[in-house]
Amino acid sequence: MAKHHEVELHAPAEFQFKEINGIKIYGLPLWQKVKDRKNIRREIWKRIRKSSADIYHFHDPELLWIAVKAKIFYRKCMIYDVHEHYPRAILDKNWIIAVFRIPISLIFDLYERVCSRLLSGVIYTTRIIGKRFSPKHSICISNYPLISMQIDTPYVKKKDQLIYVGGITKIRGFIELLKALKFLIKSKYSDMKLVVVGRYFDIRFEKEVNNLIDDLNLSNNIQFLGHLPYFQIMPLIAESMVGIVTYLPYSNNIVCLPNKLFEYMSCGTAVLASNFELYEEIINEARCGLVVDPSQPVDIAEKLDKMLSNPKELRTMGENGKNSILKRYNWNFEEEKLLKFYSFVLKNSVK
Repeated sequence: MAKHHEVELHAPAEFQFKEINGIKIYGLPLWQKVKDRKNIRREIWKRIRKSSADIYHFHDPELLWIAVKAKIFYRKCMIYDVHEHYPRAILDKNWIIAVFRIPISLIFDLYERVCSRLLSGVIYTTRIIGKRFSPKHSICISNYPLISMQIDTPYVKKKDQLIYVGGITKIRGFIELLKALKFLIKSKYSDMKLVVVGRYFDIRFEKEVNNLIDDLNLSNNIQFLGHLPYFQIMPLIAESMVGIVTYLPYSNNIVCLPNKLFEYMSCGTAVLASNFELYEEIINEARCGLVVDPSQPVDIAEKLDKMLSNPKELRTMGENGKNSILKRYNWNFEEEKLLKFYSFVLKNSVK
């Protein structure tokens, strides 16, 4: 966006101001407790009121009411960028008492629908998420990768390396993946290694994973690298045989598309993904991998064996994925849609 407009980013940070690649970055207060977020919202409200920007593009649903106030009382052009199906995500929150999840989900669904109609526009990332918003002032903009981020140098694949990128959580199928890895090792892949790039969000789950690794005797077959910068992750993907995204069928997982799917494709690495509708459409159209029942470790192991047993076909899958990124699933096309949408909402906003 900085190529076409003056762009400011406001986000929690340890600094007050930086400028990177023409983007002005303004720090917001850091937070440790939930109540600290009130200070962030107050500061955001102050900045919006003082700003003379043409468009305000926000992601966090807790800012919805602030955005509505800015639109109604100050005639600001407010765009809500929806990355998740939040009502469904609420149903998966273990920290909410089970009996309250459905009522809270229904209330937030109504709240989000009403607020979104009072804003200038809504951007969503998949058509299933978009069904909840008015088609008159909403658009699907997918978070596809930049072509410039693609790896041009062909990497030599490590024949015994798989990769998992992203947060390490239960609902992303990490337990089932470890069990599948054990099945692979017990069959004919004793040297197989799973490289994990990401971090834990729950100490209890980390202990559960470590205990399972000990029980399954997988310590020599798994490598945890923690959180890494983007430029370090891509070469690791490029040298791996298969990129894994076997999320479990929780409500929000089914309706969203993870970035890692396209990151694997952009690096020329074959993909093993959950057999969800949205995932399957991408995999089948691009012919870049296989889909699997993510809840069944045996099925995961069998599909991995099928892919690894045919190196030529596996390489073709990787090449197909990379070509699909170049031809369709890249940010160039989405950028054009976003710029046109900006023009549309500016034209239709009340001044």
